[in-house]
Amino acid sequence: MRLPIKKSPAASIESIHDDIDRLLSQPFRALEREAPLPSLDMWEDGNNIYIETDIPGMEIKDININVRNDSVTISARRDASKERSEKDYYYSERFLGSFYREIDLPSTVDSSKSSADYKNGVLKITLPVIADESSKSIKINVK
Repeated sequence: MRLPIKKSPAASIESIHDDIDRLLSQPFRALEREAPLPSLDMWEDGNNIYIETDIPGMEIKDININVRNDSVTISARRDASKERSEKDYYYSERFLGSFYREIDLPSTVDSSKSSADYKNGVLKITLPVIADESSKSIKINVK
């Protein structure tokens, strides 16, 4: 007998949030076919935040990355409508269309020093973290 897997309250809320986002974006999906959002890994080593995501089959010119101090947006588009119209397909399951993903960052980053590399279908983004000056300790003399 398998026991049901219990989700933490935070995971349940995140799941509901994802469902609401999906429902609210439905009217726009009728305008253009969207790909499933690519999975990603994000981690920090103290100096940089790193993001790696698999987006195979895309060309560099079709990938857009926008870095702000507190978020990163990754979008891409694969359009082969001319190529498709010239062939008689038995199956057509590979994705053609676009995706858009915005990732909130856990730390403020320096967008001017950010970099990205795309190789073998894997996009790697490096985002230098800006030191948090607000937590700096200062001595106040009381008179």
